[in-house]
Amino acid sequence: MPKDEIARIHQGEEVFGFLSQSRISAKNMRRLRVLMESDDAETARLARVVLDVATVAPQKMRRQARLALKRKNLLQKF
Repeated sequence: MPKDEIARIHQGEEVFGFLSQSRISAKNMRRLRVLMESDDAETARLARVVLDVATVAPQKMRRQARLALKRKNLLQKF
């Protein structure tokens, strides 16, 4: 498998991994901003959505409920 493809897969896993954490930290948000600049459009899009989620609901507990109340459009992007 080409190195670019492997890197794209790892970046995607990294982005989705932030959502499984109990809290998306400021350090994670900085990393998401870096990933938003990725050459891969899908990785950049996912990083942008996860950063938006982290801004609204960084804590995992009741994340979906808070998003449903404050930003329903973010739930539809997944």
